[in-house]
Amino acid sequence: MWSQIIRARAGSSQAMENLFLQYRPPILEYLRARGLSEADAEDITQEVFTQVCDADFLKRADREKGKFRTLVLRVTQHILS
Repeated sequence: MWSQIIRARAGSSQAMENLFLQYRPPILEYLRARGLSEADAEDITQEVFTQVCDADFLKRADREKGKFRTLVLRVTQHILS
């Protein structure tokens, strides 16, 4: 996964798409499990990816600090709150 993140940092649209395809379903599932409607879950998922795919955000992502999926979960939780 970190190779995808490195390519996304460099501006690869294919790497960004791969990140989206990898993380979209678990984010939607997480949000629906918390009682959100399908439309609200989609809106929040879009906001999560708007933040995650920001170049500055990707530059700060660091393998040494933990798993990328944990970082995406924290962003999702922050948006929910």
